[in-house]
Amino acid sequence: MQWLKVPKKVYFKKGCMPVALDELATVFDRKNAFIVTDNMTYQHSVLVSVQDKLDFMGIKHTCFFAVGDNPTLSDVALGKKEISLFAPDVIIAVGGGSVIDFAKMLWLVYEHPDCDILKLAETFHDISRKDELFPTLGNKADFVAVPVLSSTGAEVSPVAVISDNETKITLADYQFLPTMAIIDADNFVGVTAYSGVVALFQALEAYVSENATDYTDGFVLESIRRIFTCLSSACDGEKHDSIAIENIANAFAMSGIAFGNAYTVKGKELAEKLAVTEHISYAVACARVLIDVIRERVRENTDLTERYCECAVFCGVCGKDNNEIMDGFIRKIDTLLQLTD
Repeated sequence: MQWLKVPKKVYFKKGCMPVALDELATVFDRKNAFIVTDNMTYQHSVLVSVQDKLDFMGIKHTCFFAVGDNPTLSDVALGKKEISLFAPDVIIAVGGGSVIDFAKMLWLVYEHPDCDILKLAETFHDISRKDELFPTLGNKADFVAVPVLSSTGAEVSPVAVISDNETKITLADYQFLPTMAIIDADNFVGVTAYSGVVALFQALEAYVSENATDYTDGFVLESIRRIFTCLSSACDGEKHDSIAIENIANAFAMSGIAFGNAYTVKGKELAEKLAVTEHISYAVACARVLIDVIRERVRENTDLTERYCECAVFCGVCGKDNNEIMDGFIRKIDTLLQLTD
C-alpha cells in the first residue's frame, strides 16, 4: 500500500491567512493560542496580523519569540516551561523552517512532558524505518503552521530538526503534520536564491527516492518547474513580482509534500553534515552538494538517469539522448545556482 499524507487542512492563495484563521474560532472553538516565532518575524507585519485576528476572535494569546537561527534542545526546554504555564489549545508557528521545526518539537514536549527527544531520534530519524509508534499529538493542542519563508516545506512535512550542541537531531513521523498549514504569499518576505535551491534539492531527492510514487512525482515536477521559472523574479526585491512569489511559496510547499511522502535521508544527511562541519547554513550546504549528489546518484545507479531526464524534459531541457539531456539539466541547475553568488 502507498499513501499521500498531508496536513488536515492546507490553505493557499495570496491573502488567505485571515480567512483560514477564522476556523480557529468557528470550527475548532479554540480559546488560547501560543504563538512561536523568531526575532526577525516578531518585528514583521505578519505577526501583527495574526495577533489582531486572534484578538478579533476573542482568542487569548501569548508569544514565544526566543527562537534563533539554529534552535537547540535547550531552547525547547525553555519554551516547554512557558507553554506549560500558558496551557494553550492551539500552537501557531509563524516563521521559516527553523521556527516551524522548533514549534513541532515544542508541541511534542507539551503533549508528552516526559518524552526524551534524543531517545526518540534513535528510532524516528527516518520515517520509513520504525517498529514503534510515535507519541500521539493533538490531544492537548492543534498545530497551525504559517510560513514566512519555509523552503524545506516544514509547514506540510512530517519532519522536525533541532540541534544538540553541533549535532542535528531529526525526528520524522506523520504525527508532526500540522492540523492546518496556511501558505499565504503575502507573508513571504525575503525570498532568496538559496531558499529555492533547498526546495529544488529536496524535490529532486524525492523524485529519485525508492519511495517515490505517482503522486509525489506530480508535486516534484510542478515544484521544480516553478522554481526554474519564477525564482529569479521572486528574488528581485525591487521588482516585487507578487505572482512569482506566490508561485515560489507554492513550490516550496509542493516540494515539502513530495519529500515528506517519498522520504529519503541520504542527500539531506550529507548536506546537514557539511553544514555542521563547515559551520554554514543548511541552504548553503545544499547549494554546494546539489550537483555532486546528482552525479553520485547516477554513478551508483544508472537507472536514475532516466528519472533525472524526466525532470529535465518537463522543465524544457532538450537533447538527442539521455546523456545530452543530463548535461543540459546540470547546466540549467548551475545557472540557478549562480543566483546565489
